[in-house]
Amino acid sequence: MIASTGGARCARGAVEVLLDRCGETHARIEKVTRLEQGMFRTGFGVAVSGATRLPDLLVALVPRVDGSSEMVEACQREAAILRCLAGCCQGMGFPSFIGVEESEGLPILITSFVAGLSFGPRGFRRDPSEYFESVARAASIIHALPQNEFHEVLSGPATCRDFAQARLLTFSKHPDTDIARAFSWCTERLPNNESTVVIHGDLMGQNLMVDVNDPSRLSVIDWSDCCFGDPAFDIAVVTRGVRNPMKLVRGRERLVSRYNELSGRVVSIERVYLYEVILVMGWLARYLEQDPSSGEVGEERAKLQSIMAGFR
Repeated sequence: MIASTGGARCARGAVEVLLDRCGETHARIEKVTRLEQGMFRTGFGVAVSGATRLPDLLVALVPRVDGSSEMVEACQREAAILRCLAGCCQGMGFPSFIGVEESEGLPILITSFVAGLSFGPRGFRRDPSEYFESVARAASIIHALPQNEFHEVLSGPATCRDFAQARLLTFSKHPDTDIARAFSWCTERLPNNESTVVIHGDLMGQNLMVDVNDPSRLSVIDWSDCCFGDPAFDIAVVTRGVRNPMKLVRGRERLVSRYNELSGRVVSIERVYLYEVILVMGWLARYLEQDPSSGEVGEERAKLQSIMAGFR
């Protein structure tokens, strides 16, 4: 794992390489600030002065583990996604691709800085109704992106049924009784052969940025999980199997209803439940592998049972 101080050093080193490559001989780095720490990488804001062809604020995304060919491919893939967005996405903001540079053996994706406030619980804006409105709006825009613009970049099944089956495949022979029961529950509720769409994959609050002066201006960051998938999956990632997500009464139903209204699609509550179960199965399986006696195992097991029991 890369410590935060080491991460900041790597971010600075990557931007120095970028400045040199771009011929910015009079530019200098003023400050490096940690922005957000994810499971696999940490974002650092890098303030630059004196550059003529680069933004004054950059974001360097530093992997939290040692470099590998898979990381290089992941950086290049996300860079390609950002290029595709630049050519076809309207109605919301997103980072601009600046470069992929190596620092201390790590491939580091560098993008423009997206200004705004993110949503809770770790973000700044904590209004759940506003958050769900932003999720519905962002999802409706993303799911309408022209697939032909992304065919050379994205992977994923052609139908929602195949997408769900692919997500379930890893649990087909899992030894845990509750996971095995959930697997059977899901296979009985697979979606139809509706075509997949471009999905973001992680529309959690930290990835949604709202302009401080104009809340109608929305931006979406972190496109590393973008793929072809079922639109219901993007909603399930947000509701996460919680009865009243973000303590908003009937939050799941309200989010789905608003998404359907904005997108013109018909995503059912049942499909969202399906992907919530698949997500919780994954979390439970991971905790069982890491430490079967941990409290997280009990929490995810109870959540899994609750979702299936509450399904109507």
